[in-house]
Amino acid sequence: MPTNSKLHLRIAAPCKAPWENMDGDERVRFCRECNRNVYNLSAMTDAEARRVVAEREGRLCVRFYQRRDGTVLTSDCPVAQKRSFLRTSAGLDGRNRPAR
Repeated sequence: MPTNSKLHLRIAAPCKAPWENMDGDERVRFCRECNRNVYNLSAMTDAEARRVVAEREGRLCVRFYQRRDGTVLTSDCPVAQKRSFLRTSAGLDGRNRPAR
């Protein structure tokens, strides 16, 4: 896959295990249901995500946000960074919710 193209993945059999129930951090967690590491590609830069996929020859469990065109949203995407800034600035990042 050329490095100037967007990362595009197809998932043959999506897992139903909740991310929140797994142990780890925002980049990688361990799933006790399948006994495998699950990598959050959207918490990685494009280069990091590509490296993880390449090192495991595409045989891995992943979590990611997908754009409408089917490509993977990574942490270094300018649009994602802008949206994250706007959510944080507006106090909508989940930690600083506005009072009701």
